[in-house]
Amino acid sequence: MSKTCKTEIYPRYCFHLSPTVNTWCLLHASEIHALQQHAGFEVVAIDDFPGRRVLTIDDSSGRCIEALVETQALTTKFSASDDGNRSARAKSIVESTDTFHVGPATDQNKDVDVGDVVDVKGSLSLYREEKQIKVEKMVILNSTAQEIALWQKRTKFRCDTLQKPWVLRPRDIRRCRKESEASEANLQRKRDRLRDAPQVGLATKAKPAKLLATSVASFPARSKLNAASEPVDVGRQLRDLIRSGSTSGKYGALGL
Repeated sequence: MSKTCKTEIYPRYCFHLSPTVNTWCLLHASEIHALQQHAGFEVVAIDDFPGRRVLTIDDSSGRCIEALVETQALTTKFSASDDGNRSARAKSIVESTDTFHVGPATDQNKDVDVGDVVDVKGSLSLYREEKQIKVEKMVILNSTAQEIALWQKRTKFRCDTLQKPWVLRPRDIRRCRKESEASEANLQRKRDRLRDAPQVGLATKAKPAKLLATSVASFPARSKLNAASEPVDVGRQLRDLIRSGSTSGKYGALGL
């Protein structure tokens, strides 16, 4: 966001409603440098480093910006018998790597050189407090008509999107806040379940052992109870039953 913009800064959970989210934003180099983080382009220089190529781009906005292109580092293996030809081979390798192809990010099969007009798309990165573009797609413009079409596209994007304040209705903010809170609550419940899961497993495994110990301990108690009881006099109990008439009809054959 530039310094001239005085609109409200919305919470992070509202960012997905922004008209610039997941879209290519056509900006001048000076506008990119003016971006702040709260709580057709012309190549003028090329620097090669191991694993990357740095293009310095000037779009006549008053500031230049560097575009980073990832390249594959060139590696070679020499045997002991190639000591005599090693210097000649190294020289040929250096000569063959004077230019780097942008790779699948380029729609045209040609290398980017100083003076080429290019359409660059990529993500922002920061190096030594200076903003850079990490190139994801680069197209070389072959004619002035293509360059003018790119200017018109950038102007239309500024008029239709960037120059219009991003304003959300209060109900949209409340809805986004509720969705964010619900998502955080679900995440917390999952964390609680994962934290309590090992304890539940230990309690389940310990329960059968406790029951087994209780069952084993009950047998000696029953044995002690039987040992403490007096012996039963079967004959006396039988005589009492006969006298009370409870056995009437059962012992008639014996004359009792």
